[in-house]
Amino acid sequence: DRLQDLMESLNEGLVSAAEVQGVLREAKMIGEGRPALLWALGAWYINVERSNSPWIQVLLASVRRWIPSDEEHHGWMLHALAKATMELPKTLPLPRRLGGELRKANGGQREETASRASQACVLMLSVLIHMFYLCMLIFPSLLFGLLIFLGSEHGDDRCPYDLDALLVWFGALGLAVLVMDCANDGRLGISIVVYILKFFLALTPLLGMAWTHSLRHKDADICGPYVFWTSKWIWSAIASCEMYVICLLGWSFHVARNHERFLRRAASGEDDLVDLGPESPVTNDALVS
Repeated sequence: DRLQDLMESLNEGLVSAAEVQGVLREAKMIGEGRPALLWALGAWYINVERSNSPWIQVLLASVRRWIPSDEEHHGWMLHALAKATMELPKTLPLPRRLGGELRKANGGQREETASRASQACVLMLSVLIHMFYLCMLIFPSLLFGLLIFLGSEHGDDRCPYDLDALLVWFGALGLAVLVMDCANDGRLGISIVVYILKFFLALTPLLGMAWTHSLRHKDADICGPYVFWTSKWIWSAIASCEMYVICLLGWSFHVARNHERFLRRAASGEDDLVDLGPESPVTNDALVS
């Protein structure tokens, strides 16, 4: 990932994973270590050829800026927890028995770098970090399971809309997505199923928000107060987040399109360059052939 980021910064545009692998293969053919990698990187850079990016690639590049990665949730959280744990000693002092270094006091005697207060801070921060990641680890499963229980136990068939079944559907669909993500080994069939499940999972809150806002407050007694108010708040919150992400995607594509047009005009030697407008996180979206 770091090599790809470096190549994209040098190219001022997107660099495919195949090109990164090509540079690594060239480095292995040249030799070992950093000098071989620098030789391969230089050979790639002087032979790079710029070409116009298809608009579909520009759209996908802007989408990847805001859509979460395909990495499985639990694996990603455990990786982030391990990384945070490993970086903790670099930011805060540790006692000697945990790897802390010694320093000399004024009298020439050696004493531990970490005082009791700093050791307590390290311990407290470590506990808080682990608790946070633990909560984030179980939060999706806990939320989906709670929605299934709520929809199963507190629904009413007299409700004008099937709010309880929608809660059960959303919870079951969310658990299915988590399970399929764990079982996904990169095969095309499983990946297609996962994308289909995620599509319906993202569509459900929009339907739920439309249903709940069509009901009147007196329908809360008919549908059940727990189901009614839970549906009203949770569907509104999730749907609002989804619409915000959609707006971000539209803005990102707009800025990426302007930047692509700027690169095309710059490559063709035109003096009249388009105005890029305000800055945006999406700035490099030119592909390399």
